[in-house]
Amino acid sequence: MSGFHTKSEGTGPGSSVHAGVDDQSSSNDDQITIKDGEIIINEDSDDVDFRVETDGNASMLFIDGGTDRVGIGESSLDAILHMTKGSAGLCNIKMESAGSAGWRFGIPASNTSLVFDNANDALTAPKLVLDTNGNLGLGTTAPGQLLDVNQGGGNMIADGYDTHSLAAYKENIDSAPGYLSNLVACSPKQWNPLPFISADEIKAAVFERFGEDVLVAEAVEAKEAVYETDDETGEEIIVEKATEAREAVYERQCPQWDAYFPESNSHRNKALYDMPEGEMKTWIDTWCETKRVGMRQEPKWQKKRIGLVADGEATAEHLPELIAHDSDGAPTGISTMPYIGMLHSAIIELAAKVEALENE
Repeated sequence: MSGFHTKSEGTGPGSSVHAGVDDQSSSNDDQITIKDGEIIINEDSDDVDFRVETDGNASMLFIDGGTDRVGIGESSLDAILHMTKGSAGLCNIKMESAGSAGWRFGIPASNTSLVFDNANDALTAPKLVLDTNGNLGLGTTAPGQLLDVNQGGGNMIADGYDTHSLAAYKENIDSAPGYLSNLVACSPKQWNPLPFISADEIKAAVFERFGEDVLVAEAVEAKEAVYETDDETGEEIIVEKATEAREAVYERQCPQWDAYFPESNSHRNKALYDMPEGEMKTWIDTWCETKRVGMRQEPKWQKKRIGLVADGEATAEHLPELIAHDSDGAPTGISTMPYIGMLHSAIIELAAKVEALENE
């Protein structure tokens, strides 16, 4: 066979070793090694690709020897494992235990969402959908919000059993009349949401505004200190000095820096609001408002919301049962399930009043 050479090792009884297959076209040796206990491809660790072709795909399985990546249906690999289905077709993975239902996940045909489905290999009955806008849907194939739950049966559990609709999860069940006047006295409001700016963004901006000059000045001093020494460990000195400079910035500008910019990464975090009045807080407020001017032009911040304001005076006076609180007793939001119950009660009360008027 031209251009192809095989080697064998072991000639004694019971010996079965096909030591290698050499393509004879380069210095690469032993492209395939076959032994009793294993079959090795590319044992010399050469930059050689491996490809398996099927009737419909030239790269059904592709291993890039230079980038250490594996492709399924794809030869231009962008990740350690890269799967592609051509012509906007179904791209799915199925996992199951023998004799039990399995789970499938992937991208349905002519779709861009990532879905999880435990009933259909074509991913047409998904239980969870994550679209390209970052919206997560449960019980819906087209989530319209960041979290869209649309079960339809009223059996969503949130924060314990208090929102579960079954009587088995409730006690002391009784009628709930008398909410009509409370709801009338606390009219709903409409508003635009305040554009979100994360604590990480604010922290970076504050450090650039209040700390960069100091850090640069002390880093220059550290660099000059290195030049003044002939010590071979000069690089370690500059690293140490720069570290000290960074720590000095934190200590000088804000003793409780980390407390004001917690890792929870939210501009709504109470710790950020608790920053004492001063130059830094005034600058943050101005910087955030300037940034929000442009953000307010985005559709998601222009969309009107309607409901109750958790820390509004009317809400606290007439509908305190609806206000959710944190561990410190500060209001955090409106509990929607009790709100629905109150509205239902008010409708019944209003219907009774209408009926009484009609019977006069």
